Amino acid sequence: ERRGGASYVRMETRVRGGNQAQEVVMQAVVPGYPYEQGAIQEIVVQQGGNAPVRWGPALIARARASERSALNRLIADGCTGAALVGEEEVTVPAGTFKARHFRNAQAGSDIWVSGDIPFGVIKATGRDGGTLELLDRGRDASSSVKGEARTINGAQ
Repeated sequence: ERRGGASYVRMETRVRGGNQAQEVVMQAVVPGYPYEQGAIQEIVVQQGGNAPVRWGPALIARARASERSALNRLIADGCTGAALVGEEEVTVPAGTFKARHFRNAQAGSDIWVSGDIPFGVIKATGRDGGTLELLDRGRDASSSVKGEARTINGAQ
């Protein structure tokens, strides 16, 4: 996406609860990954079957001022103290990728990354059984957000 003469990407994450019933979809318009919190241009969130919401200027300002997002924190925490296991092929819903596999024995996490895709993360697993996987990629990817987002501004 072009905004103010600069190029940005819309990064979408979908998180399902342990029982797979509750799903949260979050889209962030950012210059790339990793990104500084101050570079966030837009955030849209949809939780479960609720209507999607677009964060207004006050909420975006709070996000920009925060140290780092939960996703960035999860990835950074998983990488801190991680050791390279090796290069591997890893298969996820988006396809099969050659990736560098890192393991953090203390945190009980593994992460597979590749410089060949935007945002780099192909897959991550945690001690609690949680898994993050690349589902799709590309300019023609379809959004998981359903319906028109209404803008909210402030704490809700």
